[in-house]
Amino acid sequence: MMTLTPDGTTLVVRGYLGISLLGQNQYWTRLPESAYNEIDPRFNPNRPATNAAPKTPGATKPENSARR
Repeated sequence: MMTLTPDGTTLVVRGYLGISLLGQNQYWTRLPESAYNEIDPRFNPNRPATNAAPKTPGATKPENSARR
């Protein structure tokens, strides 16, 4: 079960087997907007999306080979 706090900064995830009394909470805190510049750009949700896959140096497509 998941619930978001009213201020929208903390997600409470509750896992349990059978009844909620025998469960445990896990708290996830949202990063502040200023922290997105410090993390890896691949995980920045404010960065414009690109559809191009990163190219590996030396990787080429195989040439048309003769079919048998």
